[in-house]
Amino acid sequence: MSSSYQKLLNNLEALNLGFMREYVPNYIDIVNEQEIPFTEALLKLTEQELVFQEEQKVERVIKRNVRYDVLIIDEIGYLPIQKVEADLFFQLLTLRYEQKTTMVTSNITLSRWGELFQNTEIAAAILDRLVHHAKIFKITGKSYRLKGKLKSD
Repeated sequence: MSSSYQKLLNNLEALNLGFMREYVPNYIDIVNEQEIPFTEALLKLTEQELVFQEEQKVERVIKRNVRYDVLIIDEIGYLPIQKVEADLFFQLLTLRYEQKTTMVTSNITLSRWGELFQNTEIAAAILDRLVHHAKIFKITGKSYRLKGKLKSD
């Protein structure tokens, strides 16, 4: 193993590019066998590293939200929820389930959460964890935020 190669691996590690460091030998072999040009190999390697780093960010956010004693999620359903977001929400609730307190507010009735999450199965799994041991409060009436702002008829 050349000293330049070892320095490259050390530099990748120092830059916290561990995933890239792990795959460098494979790409060196591919380039040496002339299966793909060097720049193409480097491009693929950096794209894999970007995906890995994004996954690590998401994992850190989930872990951070898991450790709070009380997590309040306000107005779920105010914005559309995509499949990947629903899956992440399920992961978060699964990790918190029966361990920590989670409070959720929504203007969407529970019977419409299949639409909210665009998947009835994931909605059922999320609701299963949320409502087990839960106290559900249905608040009706005029908005507290609008109290005194609107004229009565």
